[in-house]
Amino acid sequence: MPKTLPIPRPVVTRPATSRREGASAGAIALFAVAYIAVLGILFAPDGFFTESPTTLVADSAD
Repeated sequence: MPKTLPIPRPVVTRPATSRREGASAGAIALFAVAYIAVLGILFAPDGFFTESPTTLVADSAD
């Protein structure tokens, strides 16, 4: 006979899939955003990230 009795633990019931579906949807969304960002960098026109922006103000004709 055991000297101590086991302490019953309260059972918490949760839906098994709700937590995993949220995590996998977040991971897929993060991958999609990163993939689109990499494609945008790879296929950007030449000088898109390095040239200074052109001015939109016309020169005055004085």
